[in-house]
Amino acid sequence: MIGPMQIEFGTIMLGALVSVWGASALFTSLRNVRRKDVLLASFGGLALLWGALLLSGMPAVQAMFGSPGLTWNYLQAVIAYLLPIPFAAYLVGLFGTGWKGVYTWVLRAAVVLSLVAVLFDAALEKPFSAVPAERALGAVWGLALLVTASRSGVNLAGQKWILAAGFLVFAVAALGEIAGGETFLPAGVSETGLGLSCVVFALGYVAVRRSLDVARRTLRREQEMEAARQIHFTIVPQEISATRNLRIAQRYVPAQSIQGNFFDIAVAGDSRVCVLVGDVAARGVPAAGVASILKAVFATQVASVTDPAVILNLMNRILADRTEKKSASAGCMMIDAVSGVMAYAGAGHTPLIVWRKREKKCEEFGGGEVVLGPVADAQYGSSFVTLKQGDRVVAYSKGAVDVLDKRGSLFGEKRLRDLIAANEALSVEQFAEKVTQAILAWAGMNEGGSLPDDITLIVVDMLSKEKPSRG
Repeated sequence: MIGPMQIEFGTIMLGALVSVWGASALFTSLRNVRRKDVLLASFGGLALLWGALLLSGMPAVQAMFGSPGLTWNYLQAVIAYLLPIPFAAYLVGLFGTGWKGVYTWVLRAAVVLSLVAVLFDAALEKPFSAVPAERALGAVWGLALLVTASRSGVNLAGQKWILAAGFLVFAVAALGEIAGGETFLPAGVSETGLGLSCVVFALGYVAVRRSLDVARRTLRREQEMEAARQIHFTIVPQEISATRNLRIAQRYVPAQSIQGNFFDIAVAGDSRVCVLVGDVAARGVPAAGVASILKAVFATQVASVTDPAVILNLMNRILADRTEKKSASAGCMMIDAVSGVMAYAGAGHTPLIVWRKREKKCEEFGGGEVVLGPVADAQYGSSFVTLKQGDRVVAYSKGAVDVLDKRGSLFGEKRLRDLIAANEALSVEQFAEKVTQAILAWAGMNEGGSLPDDITLIVVDMLSKEKPSRG
């Protein structure tokens, strides 16, 4: 037969075990604040409180601090009243807000009622005065859990049997204790105390399993993102070739996650400069893969094809045939540095802007065509324009103009055109840097802001029409 000393020792060991588990869970969740693991954090708080409740009821623990018995009673009452708060937060972490926001309301009710219970005990100068109300609230919570869990849409898989077993043990233990006339608070290893410990361990099992699953998914996403970055690194040209009559500058600012922007700049022959700018409607590895395919098409055709529409037509057929449900916008221009003739073809990309130095105005080309991919037999056409000395061509991605400031105002194409006009006297490199910094400032990047999409900017200046000398 188990004696009182053995019961007390068992309770102290159980309380210490639960407390250590709770502290570890809470510490782990706080180390990963960016992940916002509400489930693990709420379990950690719940386990810590339950372990403290078990330990604070033991005479050996009380004797270590020498406080009056009434003080320990009040402490246990406060801990008992606080327990519903992390439990309600656990439900939010597991099921979200729940059907019609029921778990959010349960959490708010738990905070309010816990405070009321503490004040009620203080007013009556009697600990545990609000226990009957706490029991009634627990019954309501149990009913809400049963009614709404099936409507939450959360897949618990095999974990639901662990939860069911924990709550079943608690229900049986509670009924046995009620039949025996014992109090539900732990003054030893009571039936209810043991049952609640089983519930805590079941909740902990689910929280740890969920946390490990999230960690594995996060690691897998990070590995995929790193692979995408490596692919994307090959998509962005590291060096820019140019002719004597043209000056070219490029700026590329990636968003935090891998988006679909890509571009390339190549010199065909001794006088023709070809520029490709595009954006795949995907993210991560799929976006990088599609972008690499389109760049490969550009690289193989740019030397022999003089019409950019031909390149876009080929890109469109390949994208439609070899990828599933992927689309991309693209703009391709070819500039003859000797004659100054520029051919431009667009596929749903942002319009090309040409700054006319003599006329002091901006002209736009393209911007309304169908994107690559969805229509396999789509045919694209080219626009031709003659560049004059001092003219400036600006190609950009949608991410460069769709940036919002902290008030939600759009940077927009008009502001970009105003920048082009106001900074026409700058060199091509100075201009590219000026525009890029203006966009980043608008997005609040210096104040902790973030970019929703990549920024790509290509600037080409026409210096003269004199045929370059060959050294």
